[in-house]
Amino acid sequence: MSGVEPPDLLFDKLTVGETKTAEVYVMAMLQDELTVSNPQISDPTVRDKFEIKIEPVEKSALPNKDAKKGYRVSVTAKDGLPIGRLHSWVTLHTNLKDAEKLEIPIIGQVVGDISVGGPSGWNEEQGVLNIGSVKSSEGGHGRANLIVRGANASDIKFQVKSKEPDVLKITIGEPKKIKETLVHVPVDIEIPAGTRPMVHLDTAQGEAARIVFSTTHPKIKELSLSVRFAVER
Repeated sequence: MSGVEPPDLLFDKLTVGETKTAEVYVMAMLQDELTVSNPQISDPTVRDKFEIKIEPVEKSALPNKDAKKGYRVSVTAKDGLPIGRLHSWVTLHTNLKDAEKLEIPIIGQVVGDISVGGPSGWNEEQGVLNIGSVKSSEGGHGRANLIVRGANASDIKFQVKSKEPDVLKITIGEPKKIKETLVHVPVDIEIPAGTRPMVHLDTAQGEAARIVFSTTHPKIKELSLSVRFAVER
């Protein structure tokens, strides 16, 4: 039997360029021997942006006093992560029969001069756009704003770098200058009519959809947008 405390690697709001470390403890509750090895970040596009360290911990220093043995798993987020919600987890392998493979979520958001907001459906706390369920015959739409702050806000351009699932149609609209140092760039996300049934509600049935934008900002090269939706017959 294994225990993981806390249950996830929490980075909260990570500022662009900032280096921050989150930790969890992996513990054996019933047996005296424990090995923790082969750590890997699930998202291959950001693997080089994290550093993982595994080290044994004295029994007296473990968060659960009933644990027989444990390790501290430290994950350090480095510069270069895309703006937006962190969308990954760490996979670990142990010698415990009930937990030969552990998957620990990485939770948090990378923030900077570029952010995302929305007229409706945008969940600021979770960093995700909620479109909800749509019928295949009708399709659906979601809308968000890419919000740019700073002295050169009007000069920043965006392009769609990738989208998952590919069926999504993304339209980047004309920038709207709110003031000299604040620009909103509207983005329309279309689920075309006729799209096959699928679930991207960020549940066990399917991860949230993900759109990655490239930018011309000197420090922020990418922006990630998570979208929750499902297509029904």
